[in-house]
Amino acid sequence: MSEFTSEEIEGITKAIAQEPSKSKDIPLREPGSYGPISKVLFSAFEEEPKERDMTPLTEKEKSDWGHLKVDLEVVFGSTKIPLKELASLEEGCLLPLDQLGDEKVEIFANGKRIARGEIVALEDHFGVQITSFEDKAKS
Repeated sequence: MSEFTSEEIEGITKAIAQEPSKSKDIPLREPGSYGPISKVLFSAFEEEPKERDMTPLTEKEKSDWGHLKVDLEVVFGSTKIPLKELASLEEGCLLPLDQLGDEKVEIFANGKRIARGEIVALEDHFGVQITSFEDKAKS
């Protein structure tokens, strides 16, 4: 995730506050100043998307895919703040989270929640002990 400087955030907030400008690349044309137009028809999908088969991986698939790396992310909490507040953040600011400290954390693999867990201390490191996995029927 990239971090924005305060100047970049200020520029973003100013740009949002400005009135939208008309594009000069594709000028609007007055009604009647263009040739004939025709309606575009799109064909409907013939079948519904098929549900994924959630069968366990075979040993060959495990060995073929076992070396692939997956991004894991543990989310301790979150909050929503107005963009104006975001623009005024500085070092030392405190962001209260919507979650209590003793609640479960969420574990994501490539952006998809796969499990929940608890923060634990493991020697001189923090870790996450998995307490439950997401129901595969919901995923």
